[in-house]
Amino acid sequence: MITNPHPIVIPATPTSTADGLWIQNMIISAPSPTGKVSIRAQIVPYASSNGILLKDKMKVLVIDDAFDAASKDLSVMTAMEAIFSAVNSQVISTKLFAPTSK
Repeated sequence: MITNPHPIVIPATPTSTADGLWIQNMIISAPSPTGKVSIRAQIVPYASSNGILLKDKMKVLVIDDAFDAASKDLSVMTAMEAIFSAVNSQVISTKLFAPTSK
């Protein structure tokens, strides 16, 4: 969960507050190793006290050039490194590209 800098009050009984943001869906597009990497994420307000996702308040965040954003923002760089590291770890542990035996 990401902390919501502008909490949203949920008009329901009982009243609760969307104190977080949830990444519902994220697509990372990298058509080539030398081109731009873009990120598209669907962000939804989330009330951690009762688990309510405000899907009708969903917003889309688009980062057109993730490498440029990473060069300007350390948190973007750290996140991208973590994603690449996690994918690399899973490629190795699942032997995704290991030679098949005949």
